[in-house]
Amino acid sequence: MKFLLIRCICRRLGLILVLLAGGTVAPAHADKNASRAVELFRAGDGKFAKAEYSAARALYRQANGLYPDPSILYMVGRCHEVEREFADALAIYSKVLEMPNVPDKVRAKAEEGVAYLQRLNPKRYRLVVTANTQAQFTLDGTSKGEGEVLSVDVPGGEHVVRVTADGYEDVERTLSVVRDTDAVVHMAPDESDGRWTSWILLGVGGASLSAGGLLILDALGHADEASRATQSQLGRAAYDDAQARARTAEIYGVTATVVGAAALGFGVYLLLSEPTDMPSAQAGVSVQPNGVVWRW
Repeated sequence: MKFLLIRCICRRLGLILVLLAGGTVAPAHADKNASRAVELFRAGDGKFAKAEYSAARALYRQANGLYPDPSILYMVGRCHEVEREFADALAIYSKVLEMPNVPDKVRAKAEEGVAYLQRLNPKRYRLVVTANTQAQFTLDGTSKGEGEVLSVDVPGGEHVVRVTADGYEDVERTLSVVRDTDAVVHMAPDESDGRWTSWILLGVGGASLSAGGLLILDALGHADEASRATQSQLGRAAYDDAQARARTAEIYGVTATVVGAAALGFGVYLLLSEPTDMPSAQAGVSVQPNGVVWRW
């Protein structure tokens, strides 16, 4: 590629010299500038081949100052790139692409350089995530601390944001960040614990009512047994035993019935008191300048 650029520049500068010799270009000093630009470019190429990139860049800049040319300017960017001055290299390559009459091969190499440097050092954007309660923030699997607002600089692209808080349902979303972004997270209360409590109370209440009913029936049976004992020849002992069992079954039965009714009633109350509509997820939305709003 280096030798292709040299030939390209020499052909372009040689054409200028030919035109100057034919009198088609008026300024007399243009001949000297073009010739000097060729000399400087070749000297810069020699320095570049020896890995003396700072010296090569200075020579290329001088050549481009005398005769602005996209091929020469591209080599300035190459010097920045090999010296890992990526921001400067990206700026030079972008400037090359903005110049008129850029040779196809130079344009292709400049575009390749821009794409490579953007992948290597992607542009960063401000991501602000606001929650409606104190929460734990996780970005791309890394904990980012606790609070109501997360504000970080991230490279462009997709990022996974996870927000968790005690008593609230977890929220996880993948955001495609292509500019400064303000994400508003409305976390809904976690109703699962309340629902489980309601169903447990309903179960306990139903079981208690059933047990109470059975115990009351058992008490009635013992009471009937005691009544029969008074009319038979079983004696006082059998009567007292039947009466005691009847009273015990009655006490347990009534207690179980009362507990079951209370549990059943409280379970029904909890079910009926659960909210059916979630609060609006758009409450308290704020937008940064030139930002994008994500409502969760």
